[in-house]
Amino acid sequence: MPADGALVSRVQSGFSETGLSLINGTVINSGPLTFVGGTTVDASGKVKNRSDVWVISNGTVYASTGGARNTTSFTKASDAPLRISPGDERVQALDACVVNLTR
Repeated sequence: MPADGALVSRVQSGFSETGLSLINGTVINSGPLTFVGGTTVDASGKVKNRSDVWVISNGTVYASTGGARNTTSFTKASDAPLRISPGDERVQALDACVVNLTR
């Protein structure tokens, strides 16, 4: 399902480079976890990362995919306490959705 503006803003607040934003925001809710995916673009609209995924747990954002880890300052989702790898089926499903939206 599409990500609401508040979730997109929460993820964008962690970008370590100015001018980056998230488009094609998509969400998978899985119990207490929210998986947020999107396409990272620069100020000119050029795609920096076609699909990135973050995980939100108890209000804290964690970076899951490589691009998410490289463009934001959030802790890795694969570290404690989450231990959710980029290969997790929910991460992969959301990644595929965002890739399809970006084509």
